[in-house]
Amino acid sequence: MACLRCGACCDPVVLRASKRLIRSEQQYASDDFILRHWRRVSKEEAFRRRPILRQFHVPGRFYYDCRWFDRATRLCAAYALRPPICRAFPENLRCEGRPLRLRSYPQCGFNEAPLPDRLAVSS
Repeated sequence: MACLRCGACCDPVVLRASKRLIRSEQQYASDDFILRHWRRVSKEEAFRRRPILRQFHVPGRFYYDCRWFDRATRLCAAYALRPPICRAFPENLRCEGRPLRLRSYPQCGFNEAPLPDRLAVSS
């Protein structure tokens, strides 16, 4: 398991919180970074960039652009300064006792179990 540096996790960033909620609660070390550097994008824009997101969208998911993500190189321009939420990927998505399966990122090098062919579509 290793990062393949594809940038899919950053284009767009998927989060289960709106900026309004983050502003009102401000409880995590990543909150200030998100408020300063992430810009919300519409579901339609997120689905256009990565069509597989439509298949796995659930209400309460929000999509963001990070100003530090370079879409041309697919790399983070602030990698050394990235916030805890970025450093924790994909461990922050793990369910206890189950292999890590990133359905929205089928080609991700962090997937621990092979995905069924129907999910392994390119974006």
